[in-house]
Amino acid sequence: MRIPTSLIVMSLLTAAPFGLAIYDQQGKRPAEASVAYGPEDEARRDRERLAEFEAEAAREAAEHENANAVRLAKLDTVFGTGTASLGSLFGGARIGAPIPTALPDLLGAATREGFLLPSFQQTDATLASIHVEVVERDNLDACQKLRAKLVATWGPSSRGVWLDPATHSRATLTTGPLCTLTYDRYLDVPEWLANVPLDVVGQASDISDSSFPGLGAGTGVTTLVVEKHTNGKVARVTVTGSADFDTIVRLRDTLSDQLHEQATRDSYTDGWAWKKKPGFSLWQSHGTDRFTLQFGTFPE
Repeated sequence: MRIPTSLIVMSLLTAAPFGLAIYDQQGKRPAEASVAYGPEDEARRDRERLAEFEAEAAREAAEHENANAVRLAKLDTVFGTGTASLGSLFGGARIGAPIPTALPDLLGAATREGFLLPSFQQTDATLASIHVEVVERDNLDACQKLRAKLVATWGPSSRGVWLDPATHSRATLTTGPLCTLTYDRYLDVPEWLANVPLDVVGQASDISDSSFPGLGAGTGVTTLVVEKHTNGKVARVTVTGSADFDTIVRLRDTLSDQLHEQATRDSYTDGWAWKKKPGFSLWQSHGTDRFTLQFGTFPE
């Protein structure tokens, strides 16, 4: 039986909107429909992602290594070429000299990253000491690297202490628990004893507690403590400091020459004693580099 033409036309007109709807929903002709990715495509995409991750990790590692190299290079700025001399970080400052006006700003700028933490102390208007703490980070072993640089530049040290006899400058590197490089002044034995009032006991004096530069290859300053009787006269003087054993022996011998009396062993302090009035004793604290010189009697 022959299908009427009107029916065919009607069917086409009815189907057209559905075809257009499919086109609108997919945004492309049926022939352009997306093709599903296969296993090979997924593997390729995984390789691309891994390559991107590895490239980013390598970039970050390179930046980190470069930052550490820059940090370690800053160690070269904290010491000079001359033994126990200050480096370029300090803008020409010298221990015992007037403080440069730019020094606080220079040290402040150095602390911002948190790798070097420098500070200074002053006596009146002169620079008494400088301390540079090196902050250990990222397993750089920065303190040992600094020690190696100092030895290569200044030569071997005595217990981490370097001395410049020409300027009486001293540099001390301590490695635990903090890593700190300290610059200050030191005195030889005769100069050191000249600061000790050996004849003041029994006198009415306005002398009081004080401090002055340390002795030889020691650390820190010397402290002097004065005790008085109720009548105001000096009863006892106690002087404490730090030095290596050989320097303490030189102090003993020099003091013997000044007192015109040889020292004898003191079983009580395990040091030395002199009978000359008002009585002198010198001893080293067991297991340390600290020593004490004391003379006089307990105050009444």
